[in-house]
Amino acid sequence: SMATKTVTLTGAEQRVDELGGLNALIVNNTDAPLYASANAGIEPYADGVIEIKAGASRGLPDTNGTVYLLGNGGRAELTGTSAGVNFSVPSSSSEGGGGITRDEVNEIVTDKIAEVVANAPEDFDTLREIADWIDGHEDSAAAMNSEIKANAADISDIQEEQQTQNADISALRTEMEQKADLSNISNTNLLINPNFKINQRGKSEYTNVTNAVDRWFLPTNGIKMSVFKDHVEVGRTDTRNGKIIQQRIPRSELDLSGKTVTFSTMVSGVNSDNNIRIWVEDSTIGSAYTTADGIYHCTAKVPDTYDVLSVGYHTFSTAPNMITPHWAKLELGGSPTPFVPPNPMEEILKCGPVETPEQKLLYGNAAWKDAPSNPNLLDNPDFKINQRGKNTYEGPAGYCVDRWFRNSAVTVNVHDGLILTYDETSTAPPSIYQILDNPSGFIGKYLTFSINSGGTVYKCTGKIPESLNNNTYLAVCDVGKGHIRIQIYNNNILCCIDSIENVSWAKLEPGDKATPFVPPHPALELLKCQRYYQRLGGSTYYCIGSGMISNPGGAMVLCPLLTSMRGNEKTIKVNINGTIYIAVKRYVGDSALSHTGMTSGATVSQNSVILPLSIESTDDSLTGCGCIAQCRDNETYVEISADL
Repeated sequence: SMATKTVTLTGAEQRVDELGGLNALIVNNTDAPLYASANAGIEPYADGVIEIKAGASRGLPDTNGTVYLLGNGGRAELTGTSAGVNFSVPSSSSEGGGGITRDEVNEIVTDKIAEVVANAPEDFDTLREIADWIDGHEDSAAAMNSEIKANAADISDIQEEQQTQNADISALRTEMEQKADLSNISNTNLLINPNFKINQRGKSEYTNVTNAVDRWFLPTNGIKMSVFKDHVEVGRTDTRNGKIIQQRIPRSELDLSGKTVTFSTMVSGVNSDNNIRIWVEDSTIGSAYTTADGIYHCTAKVPDTYDVLSVGYHTFSTAPNMITPHWAKLELGGSPTPFVPPNPMEEILKCGPVETPEQKLLYGNAAWKDAPSNPNLLDNPDFKINQRGKNTYEGPAGYCVDRWFRNSAVTVNVHDGLILTYDETSTAPPSIYQILDNPSGFIGKYLTFSINSGGTVYKCTGKIPESLNNNTYLAVCDVGKGHIRIQIYNNNILCCIDSIENVSWAKLEPGDKATPFVPPHPALELLKCQRYYQRLGGSTYYCIGSGMISNPGGAMVLCPLLTSMRGNEKTIKVNINGTIYIAVKRYVGDSALSHTGMTSGATVSQNSVILPLSIESTDDSLTGCGCIAQCRDNETYVEISADL
């Protein structure tokens, strides 16, 4: 269907829809030219754009019901049509130029009416005959007129409804355009607790090196954070320069290698020397000065290889000053997008519940209770297995509790863990350590070493290099005046405890997170330790094995091992402490034959050790006889060691 619409011109390009028909007739009722086109983006005199002079009309082809207008100062009337109106550009002789004159329009209309009459049926050959018919059929004409008026009312209602729908469509189009505006899109925030609202530790003040509000870390001494109801303030309490607060993101938690990231924040209380930074390890890769209260951002490309990425705040000052970070955001890409306050419930789930005193484990820079526990790569991690049996180990360097080696500068007292004292005059390292078996299996992987000292958990993390040839401190964590460390030494991986007075447990695990310590099962832990060290004997009349008299002065004794041992006969060492007695034939009890040494080295298999003993006997009649080897006191035993 065709329609006629009147449009008030605004000076901006306007779109008129739903005219119907293939073409459009446009009447310019203004005092200035207007321009029309079937396509958006009107440029006067461009191809496809027509000019319609003031007071003139003109046809526009191929509109298919939609016309774009550009004009000002009045109204234009548009009619959709499929009639073959002459749409060519008028000649210069046309009145006013640039369009069809009113007289020409009247002429066209007259011709069209004549055409309609000429094509009418013979009974209605003239308009006069039509009028005569109406006079003779007044009732029918009145009924027809009523129907026309009713249809006109219906058409008016339809037009009003259409205008309402057009308004709805316009509002929808505006909304869609707003949603398509990229300035309203916010990238995902990669930080946790970005507005500093989650404070599960519950303190109103944090000082020095510590975890503060959840996931935010004070990295050095001389820092204070004050926590208020709706914000935090943080800064130095001394005049040193440096970082004051950070959030750290380990690569194993979120790998950003090779990506461009943007750190943005809203901050107040700053001065011209303060800035925000992005760090990889301790090296700055992006920064921006925060010269006055406001929103700032910095961008950096993350290296392909790194361990930990951090973002935070840095101050330079000759006098202490406190800043207020209102929010922080880390996102992918090279430009900042709007900050969206997080859902508090979702954020507290990300932070996790705060630790208990019994299970105070760091998770990144926050705390994590009831976490899954990674396997412990250390043997005897709570120091309960003590096959050598001493309460105190001192003097020359050697193993103490199972699998732990001490240097000569350390005295180890075994009591609910280890109590350690140090000879500060000694030149030996003040260390106890455990050597990790099969070190090559961990090349290129992250390891985390943690201990509990005095109820506090400390950890350090490092990535094992491709080469184990160098002597390298891979990771260190200060603990009081001492520290813990992961060291590469002589193709081995060592977990070292240096100058620390007490330790209740230790843990080495894969990855760069410390997960809860789980006490091992004592029986299983003993079996693991016996792969490295076993002691046979050590009690009265303990039978350590049996064999035969090989010659008048010698015996071969087979001693079963408590469990299979690692290594082979070249790496397993055997030592006899005290005197072993050989019971054979009539030489039993107090007359049993004592051993005086070994005639050669012991032969070791995974399941037994063969001791070639020399004995105090010249009795030829004993040769070939079976015998039993016994220990008669607590100080007599056979040590078999495959320790690293």
